[in-house]
Amino acid sequence: MDAALEVFGERGFDGATVNEIAKKAEVSNGLMYNYFVSKEDLVITLFKDFLANHYEVWSKRTKEAKSPFEKLTIAVDRYIIPLKEDPNKWSLIRELSSRAEFKEEFWQSVNPIRDFYKEALRPIYESLGLNAETEFWALQTYLEGISLCYHSYGHRYPLDEMRETYLSRFQYLIDKPKK
Repeated sequence: MDAALEVFGERGFDGATVNEIAKKAEVSNGLMYNYFVSKEDLVITLFKDFLANHYEVWSKRTKEAKSPFEKLTIAVDRYIIPLKEDPNKWSLIRELSSRAEFKEEFWQSVNPIRDFYKEALRPIYESLGLNAETEFWALQTYLEGISLCYHSYGHRYPLDEMRETYLSRFQYLIDKPKK
């Protein structure tokens, strides 16, 4: 699976071949097709495995959070940390999310995770008198924009500063005296 992620991440879905993935994984093409019917099947399996593992790790951290702000920090970090650790995975996810043939599969897989975070973050938004639905989608837009910029500019992009900017905005709102 790591070999497939690497090849898809470097070459994109169209540029990657099962032959190249098998070679990188040091297995035969026949063995690859024994487990995966097609390249599409392989990429969907990778995507679903990534999301399941990602959700397991980050939802556990979110549930253990002691405050709404800590949940918000975790929601931001669930994007930022994996983006820094393995840009290939995020590159593949970005590509799949924008391809017509994967859109429905992508939505069905990601939507339950979005719903979890939307509900986890609702208390912080509502406590600040903000519309929780709108703020959640604003956060999604912000994080997607960060991801896109990081892919475009690489390590030159101020990823950590963007994280701090977003979180400090909410820390300010929380600390601001109520009138």
